[in-house]
Amino acid sequence: MRVDFERNPKDFEIALLGSLGQSTKFIQRNVGMTPCQIAYRLAAAGIKRYDFRNGEGMFHSIRGMVERTPSFKRDVYDDYCKQHGEGRKKE
Repeated sequence: MRVDFERNPKDFEIALLGSLGQSTKFIQRNVGMTPCQIAYRLAAAGIKRYDFRNGEGMFHSIRGMVERTPSFKRDVYDDYCKQHGEGRKKE
């Protein structure tokens, strides 16, 4: 069977879990493929789990862009203030 990440949900799930840094054993339990099949699909997708673990993966770069936006920082600050009973200081 050919590897197809767009049409085969199991292939897509392997790629997703691998890009999130999950172990082969975890992926094997959830998808039901052998470790060799999992490794082959991750290699075909160009996914290296150590990128996620080292903070260099695609999800870390997206999260970094989101966290640097002013609206995200303001929302996080507002949520913190609501939880701790502090308000934004009026100018």
